[in-house]
Amino acid sequence: MGTKIRFCLEFDYRKVVVGRLHQKAESLGLTLGQLIERFLVEALEGDDDSPSIPVEAFEDLLVTNGLSAPDMRTDPR
Repeated sequence: MGTKIRFCLEFDYRKVVVGRLHQKAESLGLTLGQLIERFLVEALEGDDDSPSIPVEAFEDLLVTNGLSAPDMRTDPR
């Protein structure tokens, strides 16, 4: 095939996203890697050009979009 690209995703102790990803992959009979590849392909094929909400860091993006819980040690939200 073509050139391979490797992505490394790391999540901390608030594994809200990780649990949801594993559940979704299992429900579809996919591995976690296959599910993530599917997400990437579908996202690139989509017509959604809506603007993103500006945030300071990737972690803020996850919390803002409900994919991770706020870090209660530093963010009392």
